Amino acid sequence: DHRDLHSSLHDALPICLADAVGEAAAESAADAIVGGVVYPILSGAQSYSRRRAERTTRLIVGALRRS
Repeated sequence: DHRDLHSSLHDALPICLADAVGEAAAESAADAIVGGVVYPILSGAQSYSRRRAERTTRLIVGALRRS
C-alpha cells in the first residue's frame, strides 16, 4: 500500500538525517522529500525518472548539510 510506504519513509528519514543536521531540519527535509518526490511518484501526479528523484533528494539533503 502506498500509504504504508509514505508513512515508513516519513518516519525513517528524520532518523537517518538527525545526527547530521538536527531533528527539526531532518523533519523538514523528510516532509520535502516525501511531499515533493515520493508522493508525486506514487500518486502518478508527475512523471519522475529515477535520476530526477535521486537528484532532487540529494539536493535537499546537500542543502541541509551546507546550512
